[in-house]
Amino acid sequence: MIMQNHLCWEPARVREIINPEAEAVPDAVFRAVHSDWSLKVAPPKGTAFQELSTTSFRSLSPREFLEQFLQPERPHVQAAALGRSGSGKSHFIHWMRLNIPETSERMVLVVPKAGTSLRSIIELIVSRLDPAEQQPFRDALSRAGDATMTRDGQKGRLLNELAEAVRGLAPSDPEDELEVELIDQLPHILYDPHMRQTHFLKEKTIIADIVDHVFAAPEEYKPAEDRRIFVDGDLPLGGGDYLAAAQLARNAMSLIRLDGGLPKAVEILNRSLDLAISRTLSFSGDRLIGLMTSLRRHLRRQDRELVLLIEDFARLQGIDRALLQSLLDQGSEDLCKLRWAMAVTTGFFETIAETVYTRMTWFIDMDKSSGGGTGGMTRDTLAGFAARYLNAIRVGIDPIQNWGSHATDVPVPNACTRCDLRSECHNSFGAHEGVGLYPFTETALWNMAERTDPRLGQEFNPRILQKDVLARVLADHGLTVSEGAFPPAELLDELGGGKRLSVLDQSAIRRQAPAAGDRLITAIELYDGSGKTVNLEEGIRRSFNLPLLGEVDTPPTPDPLPPGPTPVGPATDPRIIELHAWTEGRNLSQALSQELRERIFRAVVEAVDWDRLGLERASYAAAATNRPFRNNSIKILRQSTAGVQTQIDLHVPRKDATDAEVQKTALALQGLILAGDTFDWSFERGGEMLAAFLDCLSEWTARVEADLLAFAPASTDWNAVGAALELLAVGAALAGQLRSDWTITDLLDACLRVWEDTAAETNEMRGLFARIARQRQMLADFVRAHVSATKGGQVGALIDPRLPRRVLRGLKASGWRLVQTPPREGRGDPFEVARLYSVVADALADSAAAERAARLAWLEEMEEMFGPEPKRAAIVECVRSVRETVSASGFGGNASTLLQAALDNFAGRQFDDAIFGARELRAEIDPVASLPAYARAREGAVGAGRELGRRLQTFLADVDRSLSLREQEDGAKYAALAQSQETIKTALQSISDDLDFLETANVA
Repeated sequence: MIMQNHLCWEPARVREIINPEAEAVPDAVFRAVHSDWSLKVAPPKGTAFQELSTTSFRSLSPREFLEQFLQPERPHVQAAALGRSGSGKSHFIHWMRLNIPETSERMVLVVPKAGTSLRSIIELIVSRLDPAEQQPFRDALSRAGDATMTRDGQKGRLLNELAEAVRGLAPSDPEDELEVELIDQLPHILYDPHMRQTHFLKEKTIIADIVDHVFAAPEEYKPAEDRRIFVDGDLPLGGGDYLAAAQLARNAMSLIRLDGGLPKAVEILNRSLDLAISRTLSFSGDRLIGLMTSLRRHLRRQDRELVLLIEDFARLQGIDRALLQSLLDQGSEDLCKLRWAMAVTTGFFETIAETVYTRMTWFIDMDKSSGGGTGGMTRDTLAGFAARYLNAIRVGIDPIQNWGSHATDVPVPNACTRCDLRSECHNSFGAHEGVGLYPFTETALWNMAERTDPRLGQEFNPRILQKDVLARVLADHGLTVSEGAFPPAELLDELGGGKRLSVLDQSAIRRQAPAAGDRLITAIELYDGSGKTVNLEEGIRRSFNLPLLGEVDTPPTPDPLPPGPTPVGPATDPRIIELHAWTEGRNLSQALSQELRERIFRAVVEAVDWDRLGLERASYAAAATNRPFRNNSIKILRQSTAGVQTQIDLHVPRKDATDAEVQKTALALQGLILAGDTFDWSFERGGEMLAAFLDCLSEWTARVEADLLAFAPASTDWNAVGAALELLAVGAALAGQLRSDWTITDLLDACLRVWEDTAAETNEMRGLFARIARQRQMLADFVRAHVSATKGGQVGALIDPRLPRRVLRGLKASGWRLVQTPPREGRGDPFEVARLYSVVADALADSAAAERAARLAWLEEMEEMFGPEPKRAAIVECVRSVRETVSASGFGGNASTLLQAALDNFAGRQFDDAIFGARELRAEIDPVASLPAYARAREGAVGAGRELGRRLQTFLADVDRSLSLREQEDGAKYAALAQSQETIKTALQSISDDLDFLETANVA
């Protein structure tokens, strides 16, 4: 049996095995595809994660690590699997789950990505207790927290939480000034003492109804359709209320009375309601921590330890501080042993507090653990990794599941053992431990993986190989194997296109093998990759039905192919006859017009001197994509269909051509047809037709080159490439890509680097940045297409620095002002650059002025709030002390929790640097010249400082309100007592008077 077009897997079911999300992979499939690699493990070093170096890590096998993780002598173990997305972090957590048995002495819990919170973990632990033990903990978990046990307390808490939820709400439309103002002002109505006592906290109001619903006993619970939401009548706006309310509440009422204000206010309150209710119902962090401690104490009494495996700690926005504190709490001897491991991105520990970092037991670098001993991948290791997936895909999901359900110590079945083609297949394509690599080879796997992941040699990313190589070939292009069309040219395009073979080599291959030229090029690029034109191993060529170069007349197929049709000569070829008629004034058919356009396009593209023009070929010419020059750019005289509008038009012949020129063009086109894909002109009158074709080609090429150069015209007032660089520089500066001591080299590097967001505060500057950011890719591609060092029109990794340096030096000298004069008309990317340049240049000065004013206003705000010399450390210490003192006195509530969160965020920001940058702006009169300084607070220090100030003011106001309420309550108590005393005194006096009267009467 000969191996050819053999498909030994089901392409439609490939992704049942290849799933990049480890937690979604069935256990049997996981075991079938898992590869054991050495882990790079290190304990904390120093006080910050940044102090860990490569030499800090040592190699441990997964089994060795597991033994240390479970050592009985370790009462508390904390491990973090770190790495970039797709590095195998969650896969390792999955492996730990399968290899840590649950026993009567050990409870093992896997925390899914969607459940990374302390409450979720407590619910998991409780659900694993004996049923008789669960109820007390369930009761504690379902009971409302934060001392809202009385109904009045519940109503007050809900109203406070609603005010804070509104205050933290993001506007649905930032441009809607009314909505933005209502979000800012509505909390004042909810906090106003008159409005609370007269309306919101009274019976039969919206707040009372919601409290009755959400705190209802089970037998009184109402269905969801009966739940209350705010309606227009729930916001009292009477004249008496307006006069009795405080000024801030009056301001809010005035906004609500505006046209459209009431329905928008109701909508804002209802959008905030769910969050307010959930906060009212939830435990505080301290209560959850206490409940977790109780559970650990309960497990300790049962002599059980707790193992937590967290699939992704930072999956949710923000950090569950209560969870983190519970995980790090080693506790006393009355608590159970706690061992946990979590998957988390490296950036988490780069920003976390040192108290968390230093209390970790181990860090596992998954970026360095996957693959070879140094973290990079070797060809053999890569083949071994892929082989396990290839075998599982051939075996199939159902047999794999069946195998997994019966035994754990029996190796997964090898699909190759029952294959009759095994010997030929393994000899041609290679194998790893008895598993064939077909339809790959070790070289092909490496070449494809390297194309999809440039960091392959240093850090292996399993997800990239799974998704971009294995699934792409086996699922997306699998059917082409059985159809005899593998490897298709589309596969090479998806993997980055031709990179090794020169254009001349590709042309030569197409001439030798017209029918299979593109597939041969793809196969040589991927299965050889040496850059040489070679014949692949015979078994590979036969399997993929590829011809032997140099012997294409007798392709090495198992059965002889039927003879081809009798060659058509010039006199009888219908296309030649049609061209003769065309010279006489008839139209060309659509089919022949299309064929001629394709042939002319290929010839012109190959003839253009891309290196001389300094242009990247792929950016300006492609057969079918929307590039300036493409197949449809060619407009042939009297073609049957009207041509579509393109950026470059090549008329064949030129519009005002003479009859002689039309005749010469017809002769050239006849020769182009007869030469065919092999470009063989050895036919009757071939030399004459070749001469005519070369003359026409020279003219066509000159016209196309002139149009290409016109795409980026340069004059004394305008240079499109320079303008694109200036726009990229402005965007990079606003994105915080420049150090304080930046150089022109730094700026050029930042221009072509990917950047995401800006630290700018004002809508004007953020809007300006957004305009540039939306066009960043176009601008960068445009610049690279003109300043990259090219070879054969292919963009290179090197940059010709002459123009960029000249442009960027000029931009720096002008104080970041855009001084070019863009044209008002144009086409293509150069005109898009001109339009964007005009918009940015017009708005830059005003935006910079607004940004400078906002930064200086923020500086004054910080100095007014925290003193003339605000320092982060002093502020943190002072605010923490105030909060702890007030909390110890029984005040604070939710405002205290929110203040702590704001303080924690503030403590990790570069506040002092932001203050220094803002003070520099005071000394710089020109707002535009300070452009890079607007990104100094790139870590969010501006927002963190403002948020801390706002939360501190809210906290102090809340404390003041609580003190006032307590004084009122105490005053009422004392007033009632005094009244009682006065009543008693009056009664006693009355009795005394009566006794005196009776005594006088008796005497009488």
